[in-house]
Amino acid sequence: MVHTPLVVLFGRARMRLGWTQRELGENLGSSHRTATRWEGGKSAIGAADAAALAKHVYPVDRELAEELLAATGQSLVGLGIEAAPAPSVPPPPPPPPPRAPTSYADLIDCVVCSVADAANVSPRAVRPLVLLTLRRALEVGLDLEASDEAGLLQASTVSVAPTEPAGEPELLKAL
Repeated sequence: MVHTPLVVLFGRARMRLGWTQRELGENLGSSHRTATRWEGGKSAIGAADAAALAKHVYPVDRELAEELLAATGQSLVGLGIEAAPAPSVPPPPPPPPPRAPTSYADLIDCVVCSVADAANVSPRAVRPLVLLTLRRALEVGLDLEASDEAGLLQASTVSVAPTEPAGEPELLKAL
C-alpha cells in the first residue's frame, strides 16, 4: 500500500476544512509561518500536529483523518476519536441433546432392584412380586401421582419388614 506523504495530507486536510495557512497554524496552536513551512516541506510535521488536525477534519472527512493518523502510526481508536469496536461474543453453545426417554422395562427394573435392595434379596426373588403388585395396581386404577401427593408413598408411611438372614423370604414362601 502506497502512503501519501504527510505534507500532502496536511494540504488536503486544510483545503477540505476551507482554512487558510494562517487558520491552519492557529487551529493547531502554531504560527502562520510554521503552517507555511509544513506545507512547503521545510519543517517536519509532528505526530501531535497530525493528531490535532485529524480531530478537526474527522467530522468532515473520516477517511482523510484516518490517513493523517496512519501516516504517523496512530489510529482513530488510539486517540479516542472513535470507540473501539465491541468485542465479538461467541454464540452460546448449543443445548445438550434431549435425554432419550427411559423405557418401561428399565423403569420396572429400577423398581425391582430398589425393592430387592430394601429386602436384601436378589432382584430375581422379588421380580414376580413386584410385577404382580404393579399389575394389581393397574387393575384397581391406582394413580401413583395422586398417591404421592396424598403422602402415601413417603418413607414414613411405608414400613419395611426386617430381612431374613438367609433362605427365601416369608413373602415368597407364601406364593
